[in-house]
Amino acid sequence: MVQFAATKAGFCFVPSGTKVRATDSRLLIPSPSVPHAFAAAARLFYPDSGLAVWRQQQRIDPTARIGKEVLLAPGAVIGAGAEIGDGSRIGPNAVIGRGVAIGRNCEIEAIRPSATLLSAMAF
Repeated sequence: MVQFAATKAGFCFVPSGTKVRATDSRLLIPSPSVPHAFAAAARLFYPDSGLAVWRQQQRIDPTARIGKEVLLAPGAVIGAGAEIGDGSRIGPNAVIGRGVAIGRNCEIEAIRPSATLLSAMAF
């Protein structure tokens, strides 16, 4: 049985058929694909974050804030208003979307040909 006692989340997507108990303060949402359910929910909160509306022409948007000693590998793209903390490393072909905040000393890699972090994701 999966335990949710430690989480402070108001809702959690769980795999369909998982034997779990909801609480008074936590809603469990069964889904055949948790990653797809999360992506669909995120699209509802951030409808303008898709790549279809990506109009940026330069590699690093002038409004992005890049910390000290940040390493940007070839092909990395940083969107408008993005923040990258000191000492972080952004791998080749990674796309950091507008408004994304990445903390200090983080590493973002492209696991597939490219990795994309879209609006309002914070690490």
